[in-house]
Amino acid sequence: MNDQQKKPKIVFVTVGTTLFDHLIEEISSPPFLSLLLEGDFTQLIVQYGKGKTPLFAPSSQEKGSYIDPKTKGKSLDWEIYKFKPSLHADMTKADLIISHAGAGSIMEGLASCHERNKILDNNERNSLLKKLIVVINDELMDNHQIELAEALASRNYLMMMNNPIELQDKEAFSRIVNFVPKDYKGGNLSTFGSLLNSFMGFKD
Repeated sequence: MNDQQKKPKIVFVTVGTTLFDHLIEEISSPPFLSLLLEGDFTQLIVQYGKGKTPLFAPSSQEKGSYIDPKTKGKSLDWEIYKFKPSLHADMTKADLIISHAGAGSIMEGLASCHERNKILDNNERNSLLKKLIVVINDELMDNHQIELAEALASRNYLMMMNNPIELQDKEAFSRIVNFVPKDYKGGNLSTFGSLLNSFMGFKD
């Protein structure tokens, strides 16, 4: 148990190539950061794309630590960047992925969750289960993104939030912690294509 507690517990936030400042603002807020610390998360990695730098990060820094006095001095290490050639490494090491609703990011996030969760035994599942939270960017007004996220959430592959401000809510965060996703067979392009065809009303 002590060894388990010492392992990093990582949240990865991604906005892909979009502009989603509202999400970055909410995950930068003290209430959200406090919830992460209360949930024993140790690191926050943020890919913020074209938008504003996260509020907790000085403009000249890409790494640092956030200390919250409400949690008796617990610290949360953070790392931020605009873009990388690939998000695969950060997706892989994350315990919780919070993403915009782009199809590519959703597919990669679900595949990453599958790779972790397929190897867990029953004793590990409660503490190590990896999950994807998709947050809708209502400023884009992209119905296809909303429909895709809704279709996957209705199948219990991911949890969907309609507004980033929900991330600050303690009850909503508790639902994230207790969410048990259905396993999506990540990496199977035909499975994802079938889901897309299904919710768009196309025949396979």
